[in-house]
Amino acid sequence: MLNGKLKEDGRVDLEVGTETLNLSATELDHLMQVLSDLRAKMPEPVPDKQQQIASVSYNPLYHVRLDKETKACLLSLRHPGLGWINFELPTQEVLNMRTMWNHIVERMELEPPAGYYDGPERRRSQPH
Repeated sequence: MLNGKLKEDGRVDLEVGTETLNLSATELDHLMQVLSDLRAKMPEPVPDKQQQIASVSYNPLYHVRLDKETKACLLSLRHPGLGWINFELPTQEVLNMRTMWNHIVERMELEPPAGYYDGPERRRSQPH
């Protein structure tokens, strides 16, 4: 139904049925956004239960900021193939996540060195 091939020039040939589209990274990003928006509107929802994990993105770039009007938190994660994915978390979820991360830190017995600070606005990492 759908086949793709990365070309030497950095473009992608995408075969849909008998047609072939030759797309740049920007055009492919746009197509993925359109498909993602359509998927979100479909009557069959994305499953609530996470499927088996086939691959992971190691140490992704992220950005966190506060929406002062709604008191919600905007969490952005950079996926190497999907780009920046944005999530708005209401205050209760922020509190739930704080509890979860505190438990993880305790279970892993993590202790940052004195003076350590690696807040989101200062984080610099190279995607893998």
